[in-house]
Amino acid sequence: MKKAILAIVLAAMAGMPVPPSGGAENAAMERAASLQAAFIEVAGNVGPAVVAVYNIQKARVMGYVLRPGRYFDLDEFLRQYESVPDRRSIGSGVIIAPDGYILTNEHVVGNADAIEVVLPDGRKFNGKVAGKDRRSDMAVIKIDATGLPAAALGDSDSVKTGQWAIAIGNPFGIVEENPMPTMTVGVVSALHRKLGAANVGGRYYGDLIQTDAAINPGNSGGPLLNLKGEVIGINSAIISPSGAYAGIGFAIPVNRAKSVLEHLKKGKEVEYGWLGVGVQSLDRNLAAEFKIPDASGALVVTVVGQSPAAAAGIEVGDVIRECGGRPIMDADGLMEEIGRAQAGSALRLKVLRGGKEIFIDATVGRKGERVA
Repeated sequence: MKKAILAIVLAAMAGMPVPPSGGAENAAMERAASLQAAFIEVAGNVGPAVVAVYNIQKARVMGYVLRPGRYFDLDEFLRQYESVPDRRSIGSGVIIAPDGYILTNEHVVGNADAIEVVLPDGRKFNGKVAGKDRRSDMAVIKIDATGLPAAALGDSDSVKTGQWAIAIGNPFGIVEENPMPTMTVGVVSALHRKLGAANVGGRYYGDLIQTDAAINPGNSGGPLLNLKGEVIGINSAIISPSGAYAGIGFAIPVNRAKSVLEHLKKGKEVEYGWLGVGVQSLDRNLAAEFKIPDASGALVVTVVGQSPAAAAGIEVGDVIRECGGRPIMDADGLMEEIGRAQAGSALRLKVLRGGKEIFIDATVGRKGERVA
């Protein structure tokens, strides 16, 4: 009886229907063992590619005035005569190329004076920021190493709510005792989430993957994986009243990282597309006023003069429902699509104007670029 109950529980945990009695125990055990084997394989294949990233900042002490026009460098004085410890904070990163390129969050390394990378096998390297982009919160670190294990980047556009989600990283800096990263398992809880105003400190936190896989301080920059071991996101934020795991974590979709990856590896500035419109999301009242069958789309409330939008003939009161063939659900969705389009590229917009559907072809510009 106990074995039968165990079989039912294991089958339920595996997300599969409970088989009929008579062989139920073996079938459920086999399915659970198969799932467990998949987790073990991910840990073995991807774990060695997840590193600890130490952000090292020089201790700074404010100097004081000796006399007008001259300042005494107290920080340098203390360094000469006594030990002033550097400040070290820890995050995570994932190796994406055997020759030492590591993907992480910009907020993990953005203000670092020096970077130290610790591999799961215990080796330590000085890291150098090859490139970083504050808006996407993405950065690439380069270390002087070859033959490294690298994780495969998946397709975040194919991610579904309810699928397994695996997070690997270095929560709470426990890597200090053992360089092997920590693996936690959950599901994709929701898609297309945004944090607050979706723009925090110049970083865009919209269209995120939500997961209940345990993510804690130190996990930032580590990968969120599917059951194949492919990177589907970069763990970046949590919502928690205590600052620790509360079941709500967020990852930046890996496709957004891929869109800026080559620029970052080459140290190039990432240029985001610009249309030159101010937009707002719709509600039921606005949808009724503008004769729209539902509340999806972005309502144009301003058009910047001499902008790509003005040149294309976009008008205040237009409701943009599609951009480049992708449906636009709200204002953030439009800004996401425009932002990842390359300057100079053409986009076809499906627009509702006065209740009628029209198509407008616009050429994406650079932020602030004027069009005659």
